[in-house]
Amino acid sequence: MGEANRVKGVLRRLDERRGRITIGGLACTLPHRGLADGVVDVAIRPEAILIARDDAVDGTLRGTVSPAAYLCSRMEYSIASEIGELFVTSAAVEAPLSPGATVALTLAGHGITLIRP
Repeated sequence: MGEANRVKGVLRRLDERRGRITIGGLACTLPHRGLADGVVDVAIRPEAILIARDDAVDGTLRGTVSPAAYLCSRMEYSIASEIGELFVTSAAVEAPLSPGATVALTLAGHGITLIRP
């Protein structure tokens, strides 16, 4: 899985292919890969977590920026959240976030998958 964040989520199957996954305050629809309803492991790529400089509202997850690193074309962040420490990357190198900043996290429409046991 490389750099993917591995977290717990709750799956509710919608039909024979798709399910609704809830991860903390976040939710998305994706292929359920034959997994049953209930608690599941989820892999989230670092670029699939989107960062906003806002307070968390419904549908977002509150996070606090820990260390940050500038790597030419992207920023790499460690963000503490209620679902654990998340590794997040961002192309917004012109406006880096400071350690201690409060952010709201959402999910992109890609880079998220359920992990089969």
